[in-house]
Amino acid sequence: MFAPQFRPLTLKKFEKNIFRFFQNFQSINFSSASSSKKFNFESENVLERFIIDRIRSTGPISVSEYMKLCVSSQYGYYAQKAKIFGDGEGDFITSPELTQVFGELIGAWLLNELHMTGWEGPWNLVELGPGSGALMVDVLNVLNKLKSDNKLNVYLIEKSAQLIKQQKQIFEQQLLNKQISINWFDSIEDIPEGFTIFISNEFFDALPIHQFVRNKEKPNIWQEVYIQLTTSNGNVEIDEEDGQILTEKHLCFGLSPGENIHTRAYIPQHIRNDLSRTKWEYSPLATKITLEMIKKFTTNGGFALIIDYGHNGDRKTHSLRAYSNHSIVDPLDCPGRVDLTADVDFGEIKRVIEGKCLIFGPVEQRQFLTQLGLIHRLDYLLRKSTTTEQREALLNSCNILVSDAEMGARFKVFSLFPNTLSEIIKARGGIPAGFASPLPHLEDEDLIND
Repeated sequence: MFAPQFRPLTLKKFEKNIFRFFQNFQSINFSSASSSKKFNFESENVLERFIIDRIRSTGPISVSEYMKLCVSSQYGYYAQKAKIFGDGEGDFITSPELTQVFGELIGAWLLNELHMTGWEGPWNLVELGPGSGALMVDVLNVLNKLKSDNKLNVYLIEKSAQLIKQQKQIFEQQLLNKQISINWFDSIEDIPEGFTIFISNEFFDALPIHQFVRNKEKPNIWQEVYIQLTTSNGNVEIDEEDGQILTEKHLCFGLSPGENIHTRAYIPQHIRNDLSRTKWEYSPLATKITLEMIKKFTTNGGFALIIDYGHNGDRKTHSLRAYSNHSIVDPLDCPGRVDLTADVDFGEIKRVIEGKCLIFGPVEQRQFLTQLGLIHRLDYLLRKSTTTEQREALLNSCNILVSDAEMGARFKVFSLFPNTLSEIIKARGGIPAGFASPLPHLEDEDLIND
């Protein structure tokens, strides 16, 4: 990485760049479905062209801004990518797509915790970023089988019209109870009042992050990682003062010249004081959403379950990466056409929300699922399987969920409850199901033995 060298633009050049930027912005028309210019998304990366023109006009952008454009804009990943989840044409696969066991255990957990609170009235089930809809299908089918879906309203936080369409299709095809009320909203603030249970799986990892680097020569100074432009020969593009027309532009990482508004606002003192920390990531939106959930269930009752890959604040490297067709690719290649993701810093979230609610975890996914009875559920399904192929598929999928080499150790489970439930939770042992002491590490034969 290197710091961009900023030189002042002449007024004429500034006006030219601004004109080109807004001309391109208007032709893309991010806020409207209609556009004066028609693009073929497959042949021209509109978003990449927009980002390049924006940087040329107004300067480097933060990693957070880049992620916002790539993930959730009109020409972003979730708006344009036709096949996101699953094997084959998908870019990645989540736990619910692997096996029904994952969603069944989540459904059983939330129903158990609901009963433990003593609540018997109507309640809301909210999923943040429901993806393919597979998790909600399995959860609702468990609730239906246990006759516990008659007082339920389901709300899904989803902004992608394309994903909403896919979710409606899977609900129509696979839900046992087609009469359940399901509604879609843009944000938690739109959810009606009432006792509310929140669940999310691989949602927080897609939220925008800021990346920071400690200056090697001046350790008390932190710089923000930027996205900027480089020419085809690898030099950072600054301007066209020599009159040369640079036709080939590439996105690259750079650094702010020094501290900026984000380094001053977001980097906590304990990170600054720890000289072993040379890199740090932070997602203001992750904190904001967590606080919104806490406000909801503190006011009306409820709790939250968050599952994602992340860490407890001990990661000392950057984690931004991109996936395409189940492989890791350059996050700056093909903006809007690859999945961008970063590890969730549960440790920082805990620090910010401490005292505002009861916090359990993060614990490893393998621990959580195994304590909920994954092995017993797997054993039951294996005995019901009629073919070798079915048995192998079950074993392989469950092994991915709990294996240290796969999702078992990297994925973490995090749960939040209102402070008013402290006495109830204390009376039942002081901890929710799945969050007890860590288990010994599982070997493959632990799953295969039946």
